[in-house]
Amino acid sequence: MSFHFSLVCRKLFRIVPPVCFALFLLIPINRVYAQDPPFSLIGQLGLPGITDVVVSNNIAYVCGNNGISVVDISSPDSPVLINTVGFSATTCTINNSLLAAVTSGSGFPFRLYSLSPDPQTPILLGSTTIPYAFPGRPLIINQHAYVRQLLFCFFISNNDIFSQHGDLLSIAIGNIAAPALDTVLFNDNGPRGEPGETPGCGENGGNFNVFNIAQTDATTILLTSTTATGGDTQTGIGRIRVVDISNPSSLVVLNNNELQIPGTVQTVGLAVQGNQALVSASTGGWNDGSPITLGLTGSIVLAVLDVSDADAPMLLASEILDRDSIGVGNVVSLSNNRYVFPSFGFFNDPDLLYLVDASDPANLIIDQIEVPENITHLSVSDNLIYTASAAGLLIYQVGIK
Repeated sequence: MSFHFSLVCRKLFRIVPPVCFALFLLIPINRVYAQDPPFSLIGQLGLPGITDVVVSNNIAYVCGNNGISVVDISSPDSPVLINTVGFSATTCTINNSLLAAVTSGSGFPFRLYSLSPDPQTPILLGSTTIPYAFPGRPLIINQHAYVRQLLFCFFISNNDIFSQHGDLLSIAIGNIAAPALDTVLFNDNGPRGEPGETPGCGENGGNFNVFNIAQTDATTILLTSTTATGGDTQTGIGRIRVVDISNPSSLVVLNNNELQIPGTVQTVGLAVQGNQALVSASTGGWNDGSPITLGLTGSIVLAVLDVSDADAPMLLASEILDRDSIGVGNVVSLSNNRYVFPSFGFFNDPDLLYLVDASDPANLIIDQIEVPENITHLSVSDNLIYTASAAGLLIYQVGIK
């Protein structure tokens, strides 16, 4: 018997101590620490079962098990729930007056809501079910939504991983009332439900993980990924794949421009800011066969990229942090070459929120604060960080209040 696993489940497990990896494989960064607390908690709202938050003007749209909660954040220190609409949603995004939401699963719903004419009352316009597993936050570009998907499969008898999968899906939204899957980038295994799938697994998409995506220019998307495939979880190399989306119905991987991050097995988070990008990664792959956890092993790695040539990103510097990578989250761009990302802990390890200043890529300024619960997703607006966790909607201001 087998079973599938997605990133959504990572927070349930604890990692065993990782093996050591050669530090000389990474380009060294001189660590500099800030002197003041990087964030101040200024507002919060108890909302059960929330998993993501996106912000537009003075409204936060908080996605979760109970639907989409509409929150007035005109006074961030006193957020007010206005309305709750729609269906459960694991993650969501906003583009102009359109909100796209997906619900994680082995065949996931993709829904489009209109924020016009009344942004306080999103209206469901169209939906479809995509026959692929465990999606990430959608990225809307013109008339398409791009969604990464990720899973791996393991035998529940011994937690032995036997396959790893991921892909980039292009969903046409030109007809908002009838969004439809347009094309799939790798698709070595096709969609779920095809003949020949392992019972309980449902292999689909490509043969390696795709964690996150980010846009570098009008026709280019970067993917965080790995060379690890099948049941070989520890000998891969974390990499950045470059995808040409000039034709959304025929995506093209620029294989010659792949960027590998030495000393990593999986690249996870990615945020682009101007000609620079910050990547969060792991020195280890999935903890294959452990009775304790199926999460990532190793430590968090931060890598700074030059993306001035969108088709050919270059590694500027990287560093291993003294922090288990099982809890590393996606990176979000702030401003002025600053980035934030969450990292959840286990047992006595605290959940953290990191602030990284990459103004000088060789001398990162890195700091963090402890947060009350694991942050599943976050969004940034101006100098404020909006986080979704079991503690509800928590709003942080960068720096001391």
